[in-house]
Amino acid sequence: MGLKDVLVLLDGATDVAVPYAVSLAGLFGAHLTGADIVPPILGGVRFPGIPQFVIESQLAEAKREQAARGAAFLGAAQGGGVTAETVAIEGSVDGAARQFALLARHFDITVLAQTTDNNGIDEALLEAALFGSARPVLMVPFVHRSPASFDRVMVAWDRSEVAARAIAGAMPLLARAKLVQVVTASMDHAPGVDHPGFNIARHLARHGLPVELKVVATTIDIGNTLLSLAADEGSDLLVMGAYGHSRLRELILGGTTRDILETMTLPVLMAH
Repeated sequence: MGLKDVLVLLDGATDVAVPYAVSLAGLFGAHLTGADIVPPILGGVRFPGIPQFVIESQLAEAKREQAARGAAFLGAAQGGGVTAETVAIEGSVDGAARQFALLARHFDITVLAQTTDNNGIDEALLEAALFGSARPVLMVPFVHRSPASFDRVMVAWDRSEVAARAIAGAMPLLARAKLVQVVTASMDHAPGVDHPGFNIARHLARHGLPVELKVVATTIDIGNTLLSLAADEGSDLLVMGAYGHSRLRELILGGTTRDILETMTLPVLMAH
């Protein structure tokens, strides 16, 4: 089964995520929905102590920005021959994140742009989609300008549940690959598993995928090892599980997950 319903977040990185999402939807003949996060002031929230003329000015500017994002998105979709629509999400940071996670559950995949700074709303939306949607999330690096391509796909395999979910979510993309490289990376020079990755590579081969297995021993962190290898191999996409843990009811990205998202050099599909 291919992708038929794609969600993309419209934000300050629209020039990164939208073109990629349009090309992705075009590859699969999928419908594309752009989710725009509406500032609380557009949702009817008023702030005591702030002069009315200031509120009205901010409201007008926010409306102009929202309209511009929507028009640019729909124009890009039309130019790519993709059917599209927009949906607005209102509320505070936490409220918008919860709504975004709920919305993402109704799509095959969610596309977001890599954040370039410590933007609270961007991180909240990313973590909500990763840990609250039960759907794969495809992150696009902020320096990426190429259309979606899946000729060479690297799969990070550590036998975890989240890695298995990532592979399941990526199957429509893997089916288009000319080469799927299953990589097991360990900081232990003598891995404790005989032929690590063999079973999952065999599973993918049984689906008719062109699979290559790589076992890598490294002395640096796993995230940089994967990104370095992906660059050397000319990979178009990295598929991996996303880790996180709960702290004060907030979902915090795990070490390797955060390392990848902060220094990613190619699109990364993650699932939790």
